[in-house]
Amino acid sequence: MLIMRLAKIVTCLALGLFCLLVAFDNVTDYATNYLFVQHVLSMDTTLPGNRLMYRAITSPVLWQLAYAAIIAAETLAG
Repeated sequence: MLIMRLAKIVTCLALGLFCLLVAFDNVTDYATNYLFVQHVLSMDTTLPGNRLMYRAITSPVLWQLAYAAIIAAETLAG
């Protein structure tokens, strides 16, 4: 029973450290990861005539807010 509890504690600590490491990476290498968020939100590689393009987010302000929310969530999870 004690071994299972310790395993759960170690797993939670490792996951928290991983989340903090990812958040740290997103802050220190902001431009690279920001470009990925921009690419995903703008849906710039979908097929022509895609009926779901109304969901594309093309505002740089919203890209920044979304990326800040991602970093905040990662930090909070850590």
